Amino acid sequence: MAYMQRTDDDDAVVQRILNGAAQCFRGTGLRKTSMLDIAEAAGVGRQTVYRRFANKEAIIESLFEHRVRTLLESMTNRSRAAVDIEDLIIDTSLEWVQLTQRDLVLRAIIDDSDSHETELFLVGGRSVLQRIAEQIWDPILESARAAGSLRNLTNKQAVQYVRATHYLLHVRDDLKERERVEFVKHSLVTTLILDAKNKYAR
Repeated sequence: MAYMQRTDDDDAVVQRILNGAAQCFRGTGLRKTSMLDIAEAAGVGRQTVYRRFANKEAIIESLFEHRVRTLLESMTNRSRAAVDIEDLIIDTSLEWVQLTQRDLVLRAIIDDSDSHETELFLVGGRSVLQRIAEQIWDPILESARAAGSLRNLTNKQAVQYVRATHYLLHVRDDLKERERVEFVKHSLVTTLILDAKNKYAR
């Protein structure tokens, strides 16, 4: 993550900046929001913002990570017992996309991304989002691997496919619920699960 090193004394200011950024992204969108806009919404000077964050992308990353971690807690606290692997992939994918779409700040960031750096943060393999996604998906992938169902993929590779599919699913807001299920079946389940073990491939 690109935000600058800070002390515990800065936490309240950082939170004000993130709250100000969230307000701006919801109201005017990512592209139209400047560092000055964020500073004004936070009630601090622009230099105060720059002392905590190198640029707007760093604010986006920090804000996104905080909100996504909250979603992670809600997902990992739910039982996933007695669900077959294909349905688990579909259900987890649809649940994750639904949760991110309900969060107006996350939705603004995904829908209004205006830089390659932000896009790489959203779908790339080296960001903190990759590690968060691995926390959700590693148990699912290990279950598939133990059952001999997972294709010859590392968990890291598989999660990158998952995140790319989720990103596409998020922007395809024209799809109805049944179409979303079909989208995940034909893109993600087919990518992760061996044909001989994939009930949707038969």
